[in-house]
Amino acid sequence: MTLASPPVEVQHKAKAALTELFQQVRIDETPVIVERIVADIDEIVRMVRLVDAAAPSVEKD
Repeated sequence: MTLASPPVEVQHKAKAALTELFQQVRIDETPVIVERIVADIDEIVRMVRLVDAAAPSVEKD
C-alpha cells in the first residue's frame, strides 16, 4: 500500500505556526538554542501531522 503525501499547503501550515509565533516574540538577545528548539519542535510536529494526514482514518463507534 502506498501512502499519498499530503498537499504542500498542509505541510507548510504544520511547520509555520510555532515558527511564526517565535518570530513575533523573539528579541535580538534571544539565545540561538531557543531558535533551534523551536525548529526541532516544528519538525516533529510536521512529521506527526504528515503521518496523521497520510494514515487512513478509522471510524470509531
